[in-house]
Amino acid sequence: MTSSSQFGQFHSTRWSLIAQAQVGSTVGRAALEELCNTYWFPIYEYIRRRGQQPDDARDLTQELFASILSRDGFARATPDKGRFRSYILTAAKNLISEQFRNRQTTKRGGQVRLWSIDCATAEQRMQWEPLDQQTPERIFEMRWAKQILTDAFAQLDALNAEPTRREYYLKLRSFIAIDSDTVPYAEVAQELQASETALRVQVHRLRKKFRELLRQSVAETLVDPGEIDDELSYLLSCLRA
Repeated sequence: MTSSSQFGQFHSTRWSLIAQAQVGSTVGRAALEELCNTYWFPIYEYIRRRGQQPDDARDLTQELFASILSRDGFARATPDKGRFRSYILTAAKNLISEQFRNRQTTKRGGQVRLWSIDCATAEQRMQWEPLDQQTPERIFEMRWAKQILTDAFAQLDALNAEPTRREYYLKLRSFIAIDSDTVPYAEVAQELQASETALRVQVHRLRKKFRELLRQSVAETLVDPGEIDDELSYLLSCLRA
């Protein structure tokens, strides 16, 4: 995977890889499927907020991704617009507008494997953060931004999964996204039997790595590396709304 300091090369990210892949490319299709698996929930909630019931939203979400992952859909998934976020939202809008047509997921998806969508869990996620005062499009962007953060944290967790460092890491993980002045370094240092200076260095390193992973997660959904900062700024602004 391209590191954050090598975005000029950028050829190995998922969405740009899809642009280069030939129709039927195993690598390109796998990249597209991974993006779909990662970002299905923002689409599911978008469809729900557009008035669909849970079962219908589940079916439409599956149908959308099955269509994209089919041979014809894969051929059309050229990221000439630059952002996977924009592409998938447009696809969802088009599907909703055609919802009264015959929509049989297995027929449209062909032999594409459909992942399981847990409606109950998805509905719980919606209830935890009710956003009824926002438009479906704005909610989609907020959920997308949150998924980007979740993805970055998951990668950071994986890098710190060794049992010998896990407890230490988990104590510091919650300090990554807060102001340094509010971190109780002295208290945590005493609890972990470490020096306050060492903790400050570790938190700094974790924050730096998290920023790299966050940029990488954003980069995966773009073609042009020049758009990373603008996209990241926009997504973070969505979370502050």
